Amino acid sequence: MSYIHDVYSSMVDDDVLRYVNYRNIEQSDKEFIRNDFWDLEFVTSPIATYFPGNDLLKARLKTFSYTTEEGISEMTSTIRGFKVRQSTQSGTTSGTLTLEYTDREDQAVSLFHEDWKQKIGSRRTRFAYRKLDTICDIKATWFNTPRTPIREVYFYSCQLTNNPNPWTVSSEDAGNDNGEISMELAFEHHEVKFLLSDATLNM
Repeated sequence: MSYIHDVYSSMVDDDVLRYVNYRNIEQSDKEFIRNDFWDLEFVTSPIATYFPGNDLLKARLKTFSYTTEEGISEMTSTIRGFKVRQSTQSGTTSGTLTLEYTDREDQAVSLFHEDWKQKIGSRRTRFAYRKLDTICDIKATWFNTPRTPIREVYFYSCQLTNNPNPWTVSSEDAGNDNGEISMELAFEHHEVKFLLSDATLNM
C-alpha cells in the first residue's frame, strides 16, 4: 500500500520560512495603504489675509505634495584598519509644500493667493505685515477605506513663496488654464503621526 506524503509533516519545528503560507500573507484584517483618500486643511489661516474657508479650498484642491530637508549622514572613523560607521540625523525639519487648485469664476482661491502675496509686500506701497500675521499651520491626513485616519502630517509656520500666475489668453477653444493655481509654501517644521499602528508614534 502506498501513502500520500504529507508535506507539512516534513517541516521542521524551527523552520524559519514557516510563515510562508496563505493565511499569514493575505492578512485580511489589514488593508493596503491608499493614496486616494486624503484631506488637507488650514489649521490656522494667515491672520492678515482674505481666507475663503476650508470647505471651499478642500473642494478645489486637486492634489498636494511636500518635500523635507531631513536626511541621514554618517560619522566614520578608521581604527587599525577597520572602518567604523555611525548614522546621524542631518538637515532640518523644514521643507516645501505645494498645493494644486482649480479655481472657479468667483476667483476665491486666486484672491486668497494674491492677497496673501500683497500682505507680505504690497505692490503699490511696499508695506508689509509682520511675519506672525502672514503664516499659517496646515494638517494633511490619510485614511483607509472605511475613512479612518491612519496618518497625519502637520506643517508649521507655512509661508507663501511664489507669485500668482498671470492670466493668459487663447484663440483656440476655451480652456481652463487661468483657473489652474499652484500655491507654493515653505514650512519651518513638520511632525508625522502614525495613528493606526501597533505602536502610535509622534515624530
